[in-house]
Amino acid sequence: MFAPKMFARQTLILLLMAACSGTSLTANAQQSTAEQLQRINESIAILSAQRQEIELRAQIASKQYEIDRANHVDVTNVDRSRHPVVRSIEGADGKMAATLIFGSGIQQIVRRGDHIPGGWIVSRIGIDAVQISRGKERVRLAYGYEPPPPAST
Repeated sequence: MFAPKMFARQTLILLLMAACSGTSLTANAQQSTAEQLQRINESIAILSAQRQEIELRAQIASKQYEIDRANHVDVTNVDRSRHPVVRSIEGADGKMAATLIFGSGIQQIVRRGDHIPGGWIVSRIGIDAVQISRGKERVRLAYGYEPPPPAST
């Protein structure tokens, strides 16, 4: 009699342990899924903010073009074979950086005061454009989606 009771208790203990460990595995799986969903939602929020930033930058560039036309500023005279185009501008609180693309396809990240080919110095980085200067000459580089054509030799 003693042996069957002991066997029953051991079986009961083993069943309880299995049930408890199964519950913790299910809880861990749910927690892992919840963490994955949280990471995905965070990524979606970041991508959405980046998309909105790009759309806003395009609107700013369009408005700047309208302002330049209204003020009779000729921004089409920028020689794209000599000057890069702006791929992106990032930063805040006066600590701006821009990525420029040259005709050769080379990309360069610049900050105010940096030198670029042709003896130009980055004199200003705003939220919508980069200004370069060489002596008294100043050129406003706007956003571009393709690098300028390579210089013909």
